Amino acid sequence: ALLILTIARQNYPLLFLHLKSLTEPKGFGLRDDITQRAIKFRQLLNKHHKSEGNPGLANFLFLGDLNTMGMDLSYSKKDISGLKEIERLKKRLAIKSVAMDVLDKAHPATWWPGSKSRLKASNLDHVVAAKHLKFKQFGGTSVDVRGWITESSDAKKNAWTKKFSDHCLLYFEVQKV
Repeated sequence: ALLILTIARQNYPLLFLHLKSLTEPKGFGLRDDITQRAIKFRQLLNKHHKSEGNPGLANFLFLGDLNTMGMDLSYSKKDISGLKEIERLKKRLAIKSVAMDVLDKAHPATWWPGSKSRLKASNLDHVVAAKHLKFKQFGGTSVDVRGWITESSDAKKNAWTKKFSDHCLLYFEVQKV
């Protein structure tokens, strides 16, 4: 979903994504393809921004469940961890015509399937933003993570995930540009 907020005559396009949850090459490839499309959209916004006579690059954020879980290759030592997938994304975002970054979060783990699952909490949800945007800080990070992660016990975390979601909330505030 694309939402464009207009504040003080400035547009802030926010693209909400939910990418493929699969560690097989097919899932990794689909995530890679969609993030590349978000990057191309950023470049299109920059081109339009300049054609309108505006200085600098356009405001843009994409965020959501990016499912950065890496890729497991059968019988291969060339697996890609979730952390490596995030590093690859950051490298792609760093080029001059894109100029974006994955924002730091108060807690890296944002997804948790509950205490009875064999799966561990994972770093799947992210906010990616144009580098020129400034954000309110939450304990030294740009994104506050709220939800099950702040609960004091597994029972309370389980209750939160049952009532709301197995994903935490990502809270951020863009400061005036």
